[in-house]
Amino acid sequence: MGIRKHPNSPFWHFKFTVNGTTVTGSTKTKNKTLARQIYAAKRTDFLRGKNDIPKIEKTSLPELATLFLKWSQANKKSYARDRILVNHLIKFFGKRNCDDISSFDVERYKTYRIKKVSPSTVNREIACLSRMYTLGKSWKKVYTNPVKSVQKFKEPKKSFRWWSEDEIEKVLNACQTDYMKAIVVVGINTGMRIDEILNLQWNDIDFQEKYITIQESKNGEYRKVRMNAMAIDAINSMRKRGKYVFSHRNGKRIKRINRGFSNLVKRAKIAHSTPHVMRHTFASHLTMLGVDPHTIMELGGWKSLDMVLRYSHLAPEHKQHAVDGLANRYQNRISLADRKQDN
Repeated sequence: MGIRKHPNSPFWHFKFTVNGTTVTGSTKTKNKTLARQIYAAKRTDFLRGKNDIPKIEKTSLPELATLFLKWSQANKKSYARDRILVNHLIKFFGKRNCDDISSFDVERYKTYRIKKVSPSTVNREIACLSRMYTLGKSWKKVYTNPVKSVQKFKEPKKSFRWWSEDEIEKVLNACQTDYMKAIVVVGINTGMRIDEILNLQWNDIDFQEKYITIQESKNGEYRKVRMNAMAIDAINSMRKRGKYVFSHRNGKRIKRINRGFSNLVKRAKIAHSTPHVMRHTFASHLTMLGVDPHTIMELGGWKSLDMVLRYSHLAPEHKQHAVDGLANRYQNRISLADRKQDN
């Protein structure tokens, strides 16, 4: 049972038996790997028919992609990125039917893409494909998810960039606008993500209790952020022109600062930095102050303690202080025990 070469044909033929019924036919291909996939699909289709499994109309990958992007636009903040990921997938797989794409095909895609982009990028792309299939199953558009058994590439741990006190001073001195300086001060003192800062509204701030309410974080959750005196002063320095703290003269929200931030870093004459460096700086300096990881995790809204433990190597003095404290605690009792033995 399986596939075999027919003596009077250049194509591979398939044969299988289910409950006493033998099914044979030509795969109409000379490619052995493709023939195996066609054999598996034919057998699956036969089993579905015998077991009254509802038949799903064939859906092409571009059709599923269109449905997925409509869903993404309505439900995700990363819609723009999803469009890019989907374009790469369509470019490789073309107009093939979704159920004709196997895990072997996905492995071929990985091999093709890894020659052009990083492992993390390939992982994001196949994760997107997997999400498309998962949703497709729930929408009754596909039978199975071929990505489910595919292993992702191992991704090297990324080093992170943070600002020293000297770099912070250079950056603040290089700020040419009040709003950019305020953004930097808020970023390094609260650990807020840049999107959270730019989406900040006056109604979200409780100056009396010293906290900011983030209605919807990156993880889609509500959380509160503590403010210190520097963050409060920075926010209060902004003129109220509308509901957003950081806004243009017409009151509309400042949507992005990428170019301005890049120019700021160049003027400060420090190494390349993105706005996310402010969040790393927040966690790094708290670590060096000896703040415990759980507290840092809560203050910055990290979902995993592992994300915070990346900064632990920045506090060697704090670790030494901890074990020195333990010695001081035991010292009197141990010394007393030594005297008793001497007597």
